[in-house]
Amino acid sequence: MQAIDQTTFGEGLGNCFSACVASILELPIEEVPFFGADELWWTRFSEWLEARNLYAVCLKHRAGRAPVGYHILSGKSPRGEFLHSVVAKGEDIVHDPHPSRANILDRVDCIIIVPMDLGDHKRELEKVAFDAAFEERDACADIARDVMVGNVEIPRDGMQYWMAAAEFILDEIRGRE
Repeated sequence: MQAIDQTTFGEGLGNCFSACVASILELPIEEVPFFGADELWWTRFSEWLEARNLYAVCLKHRAGRAPVGYHILSGKSPRGEFLHSVVAKGEDIVHDPHPSRANILDRVDCIIIVPMDLGDHKRELEKVAFDAAFEERDACADIARDVMVGNVEIPRDGMQYWMAAAEFILDEIRGRE
């Protein structure tokens, strides 16, 4: 993770989310677009990730159940009645891209970015996902199944993050059984 600060500010205009994506993926902020603040932002974000063989999973935040690896955590901004995004690792906020470094007032959801291929964990994840889907237990099975699509080489230096993301998804599925 490389701390990248946001470059635009204000409700509906701030690129805190883009700065968090840039931080986690260790990209210059100029390489991550502003995805917008309308109802199509998730579609634009997903398409941008897909072009990079990545996939995002958004989960409602639950105390004590945060992803182990780096993730984007969103909550109420201390600067107004809108959401703000920060980078977290586990339960700890590790980077607020806003220059105030005031973080967030509450925790609403977290987004993890994972590769489309989970390498060695693919078979275990596939079994758990399809078992859960067969029994129609949860939409989490659909997420896990979608994550497995693709033929992406995972860089060795990123393996720890990707495996932490896979473990979190597995925990989510098992926790709902």
